[in-house]
Amino acid sequence: MKNMSENPVFENDLSIAGRHYSRNGYFPAYDKDLDEVVYAPAKWSRPGVNDTFTGYHRTKAERPEFGSRSIEENFEGAWVDKTTSLGIEIIRWKSNGAIPFADMLLDFAEAGYITLAHLYNSASLKEQQNETFWSEYAEDEEQAVENSFNNRVAYDGVA
Repeated sequence: MKNMSENPVFENDLSIAGRHYSRNGYFPAYDKDLDEVVYAPAKWSRPGVNDTFTGYHRTKAERPEFGSRSIEENFEGAWVDKTTSLGIEIIRWKSNGAIPFADMLLDFAEAGYITLAHLYNSASLKEQQNETFWSEYAEDEEQAVENSFNNRVAYDGVA
């Protein structure tokens, strides 16, 4: 699947599946003094070291002997799931079956390990899963508060 001549090269800042990503490790943050969203440097950013979205080195040969894994090594821990009920191919981690976050998917695509279809399909499904999780979490929290109130009323007999 790796064909370096056809690798996409993404802009330094882009949005995918409704989220903003920056190659230089900047993320949106609200500045209450300015009353606006500004882009702040991420603590994990290493500008100039490797110019990737995740901050990892591209290959094992580029990274220091002792340090984080490279994109190449991370991809060894991923696989293409061709059996989804949606009829699309999704990138998943071998360790837990989860879809990697979009910044890792962007690095995989730029390195030529996955196609643009894999990138967009995986990132979109990951966002849908995140939305479902937070929606269900909010419902569970509301139910927990309601149960707590009802239990207190039943115990105290006062509403």
